[in-house]
Amino acid sequence: MAPIGSTRGPGNTNNPALEAIMNAAAKVLPPTGTPNIPLTNPQRLWIENSSDLLIQGADIKFKRRGHPERSVTHAEYLTALQDHLNQRQIDGEDREDLFAQLVLGNFFGRASGSLAGYLIGTRHPRGKLFEIAEGLLRPLAADGVIADFEDAEL
Repeated sequence: MAPIGSTRGPGNTNNPALEAIMNAAAKVLPPTGTPNIPLTNPQRLWIENSSDLLIQGADIKFKRRGHPERSVTHAEYLTALQDHLNQRQIDGEDREDLFAQLVLGNFFGRASGSLAGYLIGTRHPRGKLFEIAEGLLRPLAADGVIADFEDAEL
């Protein structure tokens, strides 16, 4: 344990071997600390199809034999999207009060895709919508594909 007032802190060790291991792990692991395992083609297709359904309002539910039902609901997707939008607000990335403009425009029947796109924070807002959905669905992809195969066998 470092003494009080020490300049050593997390990531600032006197052990070069430990620092090398930590740096290597940081390159392999995404910020969540969960390894990003490559997807198979069936998993990628399952995620793409499920993302499209999720964005359009469907709940994604499946059950493998001998396992409990798993799901990602549209409500969970909306929460993840709202979290993304809220973080952009917190980070000061809505400098023109476009969130308020979008709400006001919708209230008077003037929906604006360009305002919504700006709020999402990318030149490809549709892609970001799918990215958020994929983030929720990716952990379920392997089981989702297996459940689809099991259902097809019936």
